[in-house]
Amino acid sequence: MQAVAPLLRDGAAVVLNSAWLNAVGMPGFSALAAGKAAVHSFARSWSAELAPRKIRVNAVNPEAIDTPIFALEGGSAAQLEDTKR
Repeated sequence: MQAVAPLLRDGAAVVLNSAWLNAVGMPGFSALAAGKAAVHSFARSWSAELAPRKIRVNAVNPEAIDTPIFALEGGSAAQLEDTKR
């Protein structure tokens, strides 16, 4: 953001991608969850820093997406389906 902020016009908008993992505790995903929580923290801080220029900064949390990462959690097929739900 430090490199990009000077290139943004006043009134611009920045959208950062995060994940639902930052709001839940899920075994085996602590580093990923911490990284996604950091994205939210950055969004809040940058929003405050860029407010004088009327630049909006938001972080979006898409719902869980069925990807192979769920299989890394282990467990039975039924448990995997519960996690996806």
